[in-house]
Amino acid sequence: MKRILLSLVLLILCLSVKGQQIVATEKLLEAVDLNVVSCVGYPESGQVAITLTLTPRNFMLNANIAGGWEGRAYDAAGRQYRTRRVYPSGTLHKSDIPQGIPFTFLFGIEGVDAKTPMLKSVTLPFHVNAGNYNFLIHSGNNAPIEIRDLPIAWQKPSGKSYIRLPFELMGNVDLDVVSCIGDKASGLVTVEFTTMCNIGGDTRMSLCDSREDKAFDNAGNAYEVKTKRMETLVAPQNTPLKYTVTFTMPADTKEVTVLRVDYAYSNNQSDWGCRQNQDRGMIEFHHIPIVWQ
Repeated sequence: MKRILLSLVLLILCLSVKGQQIVATEKLLEAVDLNVVSCVGYPESGQVAITLTLTPRNFMLNANIAGGWEGRAYDAAGRQYRTRRVYPSGTLHKSDIPQGIPFTFLFGIEGVDAKTPMLKSVTLPFHVNAGNYNFLIHSGNNAPIEIRDLPIAWQKPSGKSYIRLPFELMGNVDLDVVSCIGDKASGLVTVEFTTMCNIGGDTRMSLCDSREDKAFDNAGNAYEVKTKRMETLVAPQNTPLKYTVTFTMPADTKEVTVLRVDYAYSNNQSDWGCRQNQDRGMIEFHHIPIVWQ
C-alpha cells in the first residue's frame, strides 16, 4: 500500500489555475507548462470552446493533445460530452514548438445546456516528444491531462438571429448574413451571406448543393434550397467571399427559422506547412427576418 501511495504522489501533480486544477503526470509538467486560457459557452448553439496553452520548458517539442484520440468532459450531473480538437485541426500534432513559447490548443464541446455553470472534469489524452524523438511522454493507458472544476463563461445572446458554425470553421472563418429578400409575387426568397477567413493562407470554400440543404419556417415546414453550382472560390485572409441561396416560401412568412447549407472548406495553412486542413459539413442560420418586396 505504501508503494502504491508513493507511486501516486510521484505520478500526479495538481496545478491550481484561476480556481480550476490541471492534473497531469509529474513527468509531463516537468517538460511543459499548461494553462487554461478560457472556457467560453455560446448559449444559442450549446457549444463550449476551451482554450489551452502548452509551453515547452526545456526543449523544442512536438505535441499532440487529444488529436487522434477522443477527450471527454463531464458536468456536475454526470452528463458526458466528447471533446473535439478544433485547433490545430486534424490528427497531426503541432511540430517544433520553441522552448518558452506558448502554443494554443482549442477544444470544442457540443450539446451543453446554457444553465450548466461548470465542467467538473475534462480529460485529454496527450503525446509530447522532442524533435529528435529521444524524449517521449504520452498518456497511453495512464493518466491523461485532466482539468477539474472549469467554470463556463457563457456569452450573452447576440440577438434572436444567430449562425451556428461547426467547430471546424469556428475560429477560422467569420460568417455574416448580408440580406434576406423575398419577392411577394413569386414567393422566392434570396439569402446572401459572406464568409471570410481570419487565419493566414488562402481559403477555399464552396457550397455543395446537396439534398441536405433545407430552409424551415416556424411551423417546421421544410423547403428545398437551391444554390448556383459553383466552383470552389478562393480568397486570401480577411477577404470576404459572397454566396447566394434561394428557395420558395409563402409570402406571409416572417422569418426563415432555420437555413441549413452544406459546405466544403480548406485552408493551405497546416501543422506541417504543406498539407491542407479540409472540412465538410453544415452551416445553420437561425431566425433570419425576410424583407418582402
